[in-house]
Amino acid sequence: MKTLKSFAEWYLKDEGRILVSSPPENAICVTQWFSELILYRSCPFQVTLVILFPMKKIPPHYHPNVDAYNINITGNGESIVGGRFVTKVIEGPLTLERRIPVLAGAIHYGMSPEGASFLSIQKWKNHIIPGFLNDDWIDAEERS
Repeated sequence: MKTLKSFAEWYLKDEGRILVSSPPENAICVTQWFSELILYRSCPFQVTLVILFPMKKIPPHYHPNVDAYNINITGNGESIVGGRFVTKVIEGPLTLERRIPVLAGAIHYGMSPEGASFLSIQKWKNHIIPGFLNDDWIDAEERS
């Protein structure tokens, strides 16, 4: 597998099943806006479960070294990616058709009144070893 799309297709091949092979240490990160659990890692690819906390507005930011497909699992909310409001259904099997692409450098932010969760299927770039999205986070204001 060389591309994010081919990895995502492989990872999602068994509808309704999530492959778990978490690192033995440092697999959970909690921030003021969300928690993140690394479910699967095979460099340069990774899958994390992201849980957004209720009523927390995630500020505009980007990840310079991560291309990701986000697939909503639960909850409702607002999501802006690259200046476009995006939403995807959360019913049915986890498929690539439900993805929200968030490519490296794309400014994104959002909020969920009741909280939400999604899978983040990632390809890490520039020879960066996969880790937490929070560690590859740059506030959008710093881009100016």
